[in-house]
Amino acid sequence: MEKLDDETMRLKIIAKSLQELIVHDGWAIARDRLTNKILELQNAFAIDDKTPEEMFFDLRARKIATTILFDWLKDIEGTVDQTEINLPNGKASYILRED
Repeated sequence: MEKLDDETMRLKIIAKSLQELIVHDGWAIARDRLTNKILELQNAFAIDDKTPEEMFFDLRARKIATTILFDWLKDIEGTVDQTEINLPNGKASYILRED
């Protein structure tokens, strides 16, 4: 088994920690609650009646917030997926190629 460089080892540790988080039963509950809050933010009918300019700023702020939150979810779950695909898993490969 080859020795991993420091950066690769750091990425594996981060991915393992995140994986332990998202496979936990509580992750599904927390994810659902966060997703519901994001969907509430996206609901244009939840905006208070204000001036058109204030309503526009409110909508814009909500859009930015939902984008940040959805990106955070994708980052957490995507990091685990990408690490499993791209980083060496420590298992020896027995595929032989003739060049």
